[in-house]
Amino acid sequence: METLRALAEPHRFQIVDLLLDGPRPVGDMVTQLGLRQPQVSKHLRVLSDAGLVDVRVDAQRRIYALRPMPFQQLEVWLEKYRRLWEGNFQPGCRAGRVEDRREKTWTHKTIKESTMTTQGTSKVKLQITTPSDREIAMTRVFDASRRLVFDAFTNPELVKQWLLGPPGWTMPVCEIDLRVGGQYRYVWRRESNGKEMGMGGVYREIVPQERLVCTELFDEAWYAGESLITATLVEQGGRTTMTSTMLYVSQEARDGVLKSGMEGGVAASYDRLAELLASAKR
Repeated sequence: METLRALAEPHRFQIVDLLLDGPRPVGDMVTQLGLRQPQVSKHLRVLSDAGLVDVRVDAQRRIYALRPMPFQQLEVWLEKYRRLWEGNFQPGCRAGRVEDRREKTWTHKTIKESTMTTQGTSKVKLQITTPSDREIAMTRVFDASRRLVFDAFTNPELVKQWLLGPPGWTMPVCEIDLRVGGQYRYVWRRESNGKEMGMGGVYREIVPQERLVCTELFDEAWYAGESLITATLVEQGGRTTMTSTMLYVSQEARDGVLKSGMEGGVAASYDRLAELLASAKR
């Protein structure tokens, strides 16, 4: 995990502790840590590359602040070890406790709804589950190699053809800078009235044909905060299983997304993607 690697160095850990109290300029951290400015700047560059801090320029000063999302991701990862310090270790029981009943209710409900929206493709349905209190996982199997699927997720000319949600929308803007630290930008437009919806994010991890990790933030937020999306591709027998896991800032934000009925638009997009992949194989 990139977050843990960045925090493993003691001085970087101290910098994070300092920033916990609020944004600080480099000079202030130099004074607090007793290090030379080039050393502090080098540590801040590592923290920035790991997505842990943001920087803004104020006149001649560079002001650094913590980004919440990596720490939220770390909290989710640590959750499975909670049983170690709660003294509640039971093999086979996640985090030493019974799974939340409401979470299971959400899981069954969303799987049922996504099946209904893709009833024309009985062998390749979209499945939606809730792995944790703040996550939604969507899984779809495509009859194509993961090379083709990865290209369809990262080539702007291909993305514009399938990532459109329900009928009646187009994507006039699709910009992808496919590198760690690079940004992407999507803008959709409703054909009936010209209304636009935009969103974008930053790539945090890229493993070609295997894994993409990026942030997601809408221009006009319809759920709280920034989400972190991890997409994985596993190929077997010429078919690729795609799993996209969204991590939200809170359970309330996650539940709001589930209540929105977003699975209909997602299923429609993935159906278009399946058709696009089929045409690429011909």
